[in-house]
Amino acid sequence: MGLGAFLRFTEKKFLDRFVIKYQNHIPQLLNLFKGEVGILELGFASEEICGVKQL
Repeated sequence: MGLGAFLRFTEKKFLDRFVIKYQNHIPQLLNLFKGEVGILELGFASEEICGVKQL
């Protein structure tokens, strides 16, 4: 198996395990993975992403 084929296989496994699996909960997840939308555009504040709240 060549490196290109290996990387495509790995990307497909990642998509299946972490993107497609949770797409019902977060419909924009595939767009986020593709870089078509940023995480801040999903409506999450940076504090929520980092798990830190400002005092």
